[in-house]
Amino acid sequence: MKYLATILGIILLLTIATLAIIWPEKKPTKEDIVMTVNDYTFTSAMLEQSEKQRSSQHESWKDFLDSIAIEQVLIQEAQRQKIDREPAFRQSIKTYYE
Repeated sequence: MKYLATILGIILLLTIATLAIIWPEKKPTKEDIVMTVNDYTFTSAMLEQSEKQRSSQHESWKDFLDSIAIEQVLIQEAQRQKIDREPAFRQSIKTYYE
């Protein structure tokens, strides 16, 4: 009986851990959303992360938001035209981000 309770406890813990990993993230609130490009929303946390990764610290906040928006539009257009799967496109993106 004790062995069965231990196994059930382990199964319960694994189930809870699995649900915590695959549970969908909550949708951002209106206060969290900084800008939207087509149907893609950018939260303040996403933009802060992008700002940390960028090497150019000299651009203004408006220039930064413009560059993020242009980048997103280009990616969406590449996906629409299905050129995002081409090796040359992937290489150019990789080179751009390095």
